[in-house]
Amino acid sequence: MGQYPTCIHSVISNNPKDLNQFLETLGSRLEEIELELVVATRVQVCLDEMLSNAIKYGYPPEKTGQIEVSITYETDEIVVSVTDDGVPFDPFTRDDLDSLDLDIEDREIGGLGIHIVKNMASRVDHQRQTNRNINRFWIPLS
Repeated sequence: MGQYPTCIHSVISNNPKDLNQFLETLGSRLEEIELELVVATRVQVCLDEMLSNAIKYGYPPEKTGQIEVSITYETDEIVVSVTDDGVPFDPFTRDDLDSLDLDIEDREIGGLGIHIVKNMASRVDHQRQTNRNINRFWIPLS
């Protein structure tokens, strides 16, 4: 296990190209610090879901916005914060999916990504402050 930095911080636009570039860079950065593969994978999957949702649903067409990502290493967990200046929305209030055992054609559209985040993280949180959505999730280091 590597020596973890105190924090990784990035700001991206609500452009899908920025998301792809950020995720590639993040993957390399997590490899460099030798974060356990299962933990790094959880961080990346959850961030991909949270950022994709913010980009797809958080902004009206043609509006440019900023999404801030902060990854903080604590004693036994990683705290990931995704802050955007998009429309007010708490993704964690959606009910857990009850259609997972249905055939794909019979399932309700949407919600699977947040379901994944809720199950990979030990806890999740949303706040709306100063016209910004602040979504956090905690990933255990072990």
